[in-house]
Amino acid sequence: KNGIISPVVSVSCQYKSMVHFDDTILIQVSVTKYNGVRLDLAYEITDKNTVPFATATTLTHIKCVIL
Repeated sequence: KNGIISPVVSVSCQYKSMVHFDDTILIQVSVTKYNGVRLDLAYEITDKNTVPFATATTLTHIKCVIL
């Protein structure tokens, strides 16, 4: 079947503080770069009750067309 896949080719993660199992977290995702083939996403994960970031993560995807 023809389609598009988007494999992850790069991951970076900075752990800034702990998050516990029963904590409520907020995840914000933003596109930091897109050129038609490469897609860079930034994730910021915070504890709902404390403002500082728990993690700062970036992922790089590439678009592959399956013929």
